[in-house]
Amino acid sequence: MAANGRVEHRAIIGAPPWLAGLARAAADVATVYLAFRLAYWLRYSVELGGQVAAASQQPFSFFRNVILLCMTLVVIVFQIRGVYRMPRWTTLLDEASAIATGVTISIAMVLMYAFLQRFYPSRLIFLYAYLLIIGLLVLVRCLVRVVRERLWVRGIGVDRVLVVGAGQAGQRLLQWLLGQPQLGYQVVGFVDDQPPPANWGIATQRRVERPPHLGVSSDISEIVRLQRIDEVIIALPPTAHAQMVMIMNQCRAHDIEFKLVPDLFELTMDRVYIHDVAGLPLIGLRQARISGWNFVVKRVLDVLAAAAVLVVCSIPFALIAIAIKLDSPGQVFFRQTRVGRNNRLFTCYKFRSMVVDAEIQQRQLIEALNGDPRHPKDPNDPRRTAIG
Repeated sequence: MAANGRVEHRAIIGAPPWLAGLARAAADVATVYLAFRLAYWLRYSVELGGQVAAASQQPFSFFRNVILLCMTLVVIVFQIRGVYRMPRWTTLLDEASAIATGVTISIAMVLMYAFLQRFYPSRLIFLYAYLLIIGLLVLVRCLVRVVRERLWVRGIGVDRVLVVGAGQAGQRLLQWLLGQPQLGYQVVGFVDDQPPPANWGIATQRRVERPPHLGVSSDISEIVRLQRIDEVIIALPPTAHAQMVMIMNQCRAHDIEFKLVPDLFELTMDRVYIHDVAGLPLIGLRQARISGWNFVVKRVLDVLAAAAVLVVCSIPFALIAIAIKLDSPGQVFFRQTRVGRNNRLFTCYKFRSMVVDAEIQQRQLIEALNGDPRHPKDPNDPRRTAIG
């Protein structure tokens, strides 16, 4: 979904956006300070990483300027990279990735500052602080998510949402919103110029929901005012361009958050990417075929992964080969021609699980079945070896 420019993600339930952002930044500053406290304790008290000589002991105040710089940089980098503006449906993994990237940039700049200032305490404290900052920040986000979702499920601090459009996009959106109460959205109803059938409903994982039809698009202003709507989501087809503009203007007049759902249901969504040029959103499709450097990287990773698996499995493979050799005469591997990429033939190698002349015996078994080639799998197949 493409937003209208404002992304509101309230970590403090019911708080204004600026106050919620200030609270998140303050929590991050406190977390960075705590991480350095723990890192100092691990290095200079627990002496994790080796004994610290008496001449190398430093008081915690010795790191004051570095800590202040790190706290400032974390907040600035997070703000620039949009960590404080992530929408509520962002996954924890995506948020953790953004946090790790931001902390890495901040610590790198702190290390550069320390190098230029000839600041040479134990370097392990920076490593411990780096790992602890990421871990604690992610832990804080986890706790916030748990508390926030429990409040939202109980209807506390939720956003009252109005969906405009009951077509394919609107129905899918309603299904998603109604089936995810932990996202903090309360669907007040929907607006559509065509009234729905009498038995119309939205099937969710729990039950069939029947959100009320609140009126037509021309009544948006009145509906927003009477229903105390916090957010309007427009899910209309591209042919309703004039109608969408009218609805957006009404939302702006009432200072109501609104979002647009692009009509992309005929496209493969995992191949769609969106970027902007001069403030205009552009939608493109990624190529399905892997080519260029992507192909080279994938091929290298495939070869490395296969080599690693072969190394790890070399001992079990050797034991299997010895067992096959002791169990029955013949070669350890069974070779067979298969068809691969671009219809190219290649030889497939498998550990032999049947006797050497198994294919000849198969023809004999087929003849015994009056020539029926549909030879069923037999758990007591006489061609199978004991190891097989």
